[in-house]
This record gives sequence, structure tokens and C-alpha cells, in this order.
Amino acid sequence: MSEPTEREQVMSAGDGRAVSAAAAGHAVSAAAAESEERFRLAMESSAIGMCLVSPQGRFLNVNPALCEMLGRDTETLKAATWQELTHPDDLEVDLGLVDDVLRGRIPSYRLQKRFLRPDGAVVWGDLSVACVRDDAATVRYFISQIVDVSAQVAAQRALRQSEQELRALTEGSADIIARIASDGLIEFVSPAITRILGWTPEEIVGRKATRLRHPGDAAALAAAFERARSGENIPLRTRLSCKDGSERWLELHSARLGGAGAPEGFVTVLRDVHDQVLAEDALTASEERLRATLDTLIDPHVVLEAARDQAGTIIDFVFADANQAACEFNRLPYDELIGLPLLGRHPAAGTTELFGRYVHVVETGEP
Repeated sequence: MSEPTEREQVMSAGDGRAVSAAAAGHAVSAAAAESEERFRLAMESSAIGMCLVSPQGRFLNVNPALCEMLGRDTETLKAATWQELTHPDDLEVDLGLVDDVLRGRIPSYRLQKRFLRPDGAVVWGDLSVACVRDDAATVRYFISQIVDVSAQVAAQRALRQSEQELRALTEGSADIIARIASDGLIEFVSPAITRILGWTPEEIVGRKATRLRHPGDAAALAAAFERARSGENIPLRTRLSCKDGSERWLELHSARLGGAGAPEGFVTVLRDVHDQVLAEDALTASEERLRATLDTLIDPHVVLEAARDQAGTIIDFVFADANQAACEFNRLPYDELIGLPLLGRHPAAGTTELFGRYVHVVETGEP
């Protein structure tokens, strides 16, 4: 067999290159088709809304999740534009971002916007938009992904509304309302603290709550917060330090925040009871002086309280207090005498002028 000529060798090499080029082209086409199929399957099976959109805004392809979200079938969506389905208040912002992508100022964008369903209901969507460009860098189509965040938006609005109402409540409250972290750091305090204790909220927030406590009440306060950790809310009267160095009595109510386990913190309400405590202390001191005076008297002395019927008429008197001489006169120990009705113990007293004088004294205040 003769050797191939030079021409035959060249022709053979050329055929080989043609075969190789054809094979490479076929491989590229197959890879592209496979990639497109994978994208189609991913889009169809995605749980979030996905679509391909033309630069003019027309839907080229949509997946079932988007159809369900927007309340329209595939053909209805393909006959519409995203501009038609966008809430009017959000349209201008979205158009501006699309224009930025078309002009190459930004490669993609993300936007939370409202879509309109056929029944007029609003769907809040978290929209992510990217694009595919040709060799001339012109946008061929947009790829959009939309997550329905209507529930989250509604929850955020409800939270903001609740926070606004809480702020209005705390700012207008006569009581001090505070949020205290589990480590004792004051995170929030209402403006009432300035009127009651002289401190401004800015001087208190970020500091430990222990800064305000009276040293003599430290143990009681610690015990109160331990009870609050377990869910108890037992009122406690305690002294807190004023900015001018004085002390003031307040009644503390504290409730834990958070579910089971360690609390996230506490909401504490402090009511000003300073004048009430002083009045009670004064009354207690007066009662103690009266008690001491009565006990030193040789003659029987009692304190009687009026007992009235439904019409408000005094029908009897009750022993409210008595000295030792009175107990001996009535032949009863103190614990048994106190609380007894006068007429029950001395029935004849109701027929005497003295009973009428008792009534007159109570009704008129004249001795």
C-alpha cells in the first residue's frame, strides 16, 4: 500500500477537526439543554414564587407557587404585566429600581412590596430580582423570586402598634414602669420616675436597679425578685433613693418575662405610697399611745364602733378595743370581748338614754 499524499493528509486532518468541532457543539448544546431543564424543574417545584419577566414587564414564565400566591392561573399571569399587579403606592419605587438595572447602574435589587389579588386583597412579597444579559450587556429578561411575607408584615405592624400603645400607656402613667433585665440592668423606665424620685430616665437606663434600693431593704427586694422568677407577683413596700438623697416609699409589683426556664427579664411597676405609709405609721403610733394610755387606767375604758343596718341606721355598737379594767368588768378576756356587740353583751343598754347619746356622738361629732 502506498503512503498517503500530502493533500490526502491535509484533507484527513480537516475532517478530524470538523468532527471534533461538531462533537463539541453537540456537547455544549446538550449541557445547555440539561441546565435549562434543571432550572425548569427547580422553578416548577420551588415553594416560593418564581417567574421570568421581559424588560417591558410581561410575564414570560411563572411557577405554580406564584400562581397560588397571586390568585391567578398561568395563562392569566402571562397575559398581564407585573406593573398591573403591583400596589399603586409601591409602583414608582419598583419602576425606578428596574430602570437602574436596565441602565446597568445596579446588577440586581431586593424590595418588599405589595401585590394585588383579583379580589382586591393585598399580598406582601419579599421580591428579589436579577437579570440575564446578552453579549451586548442588554437585559434579555429578569428572574424574580417572591416570598409571601404577609404574615410577618402583619405581625410586625401589630408589634409596632402594641409598642406605641405601651409607650403611650407608660408615658401617661402615674406609676413608674420599668423593664429590668435578668441580670438587674434597667433597660427602660417611664417618665414618672422624674416626678416621684427626681431622676431622669436617661440617668437610670443602663444602670443596675440596685443603685436605687435602700440598704435596709436589700434582702426583701432580692427575695421579691426570686419569687418573681418563679412566676409569683407579691406586692412589696420598699424604700428607694431619690436624686436629692432622700428616700421614698413605693409599692413594687414585678412580673417575669419569657416562657419556661430562666426569665428574660422583669416588668416592674412602682406605685408611690410614701404619704400613705407615713399616715399609717402616724396612725400606728397614735394607736400605740392610746393602747398604752388605756392600759394604765384603773377604770374600765372601751372603744366602740357603730354597727349599721342596710339603711345606714346605727342599730348597735361593737367592742373595738378595751383596757384590762374593762375586760375584768365584762368578765371576759380581751380576745373574746373584742368584736362582740354591745347589746349582745348588755341588752338593757339599748333601752337607756346612754345608747341614744352614743348614737348622737357618732352622727354629729359632738361630745
